[in-house]
Amino acid sequence: IFTHLQAWHDAVEPELVRLGLISVRAPDLSRRSGILSFIAPDHVDPVNLHAHLSAAGIACALPDGYLRFSPHWPNHENDAQAIIEAIERYPGTL
Repeated sequence: IFTHLQAWHDAVEPELVRLGLISVRAPDLSRRSGILSFIAPDHVDPVNLHAHLSAAGIACALPDGYLRFSPHWPNHENDAQAIIEAIERYPGTL
């Protein structure tokens, strides 16, 4: 399960970083979890970004201002592209 989740993270993380989000994923594999979290750039309201993603049908959470994706529920590997496309359609500039 861990290997599957990390493969999902490996597919999503670089694309979201490319689009302007700041990853807080541990560089050391032994310190990683099943959750992939990002910080929005200072000029982006994370609450608005979270609302945009939720409206697009993307399941994510916003604990403590971190945009958190948990691909093991309810997202799955096919949702990676949907998340990327939803971020690309965000009306603000990341």
